[in-house]
Amino acid sequence: MARFRVHDYVWRTILVAMTLLGSACLSDAQLDQAAVESCGSLHTQSEMNDCAAREAHKADDALNSTYHEVLGKLKSDKTATARMIAAEKAWIAFRDAELAADWPVADRANPNLLYGSVHPFCYYNARTALTLERLKTLSDRMKHEQEGDVCSIAIASTQSRQPSPPTCASATTKQNMLHVHKPLASSVPGE
Repeated sequence: MARFRVHDYVWRTILVAMTLLGSACLSDAQLDQAAVESCGSLHTQSEMNDCAAREAHKADDALNSTYHEVLGKLKSDKTATARMIAAEKAWIAFRDAELAADWPVADRANPNLLYGSVHPFCYYNARTALTLERLKTLSDRMKHEQEGDVCSIAIASTQSRQPSPPTCASATTKQNMLHVHKPLASSVPGE
C-alpha cells in the first residue's frame, strides 16, 4: 500500500513540474511528459527503473545546457558568475540532501534492501522533478522582465538596462499593501 502512495506522489510531482515548465524551456532535451508517464507502464520493475533513470539524465542534460547558457550571459561579470557557480553547487548539495532525506539509509547501505526494487524508480522520478524545478528557475532568470521591476532577478533585464539607482517607492508601497510588520534583517549579500 505504501508503495502505491509513493508512486502516486512521485507522478503527481513530476506532472506538476512538467506543467510548470511548459514546452518552451525544454528545448533540445525534449523532456516529453508521455515518455515520463510511459516509464510507469512498462512491464518489469527493471525496465521502469531504467526508463526513470534515462528521464533523469535527460533532465540533467537540459539543466546543464541552461546553466551554461546562464553562465554565458554572465561571463562579463565575474561577481555574478562566481555567485551563480556557488548557487548551483549549493543547489546540487540541497538536491542530494533532499533525496537522502526522502529515503534515509545509513552510509554505504543499499536503499533497495530497505525500500524495495521500486526505489530507483521513485528516486529518479523525484530527482527529475527537482531538476525540472531548477531548470524552470534558471530559465526564468533569462527572461526579460518588465521595465521598472527593480526586484527582478532576470539576467536578461539587468544586461539590457542602463545602471541607475533603484527607487524604493514601489517596494515601500508594496510593503504597506501587504501589511509586512517587520523589515528583514540587513543580511543581504553585498550590504
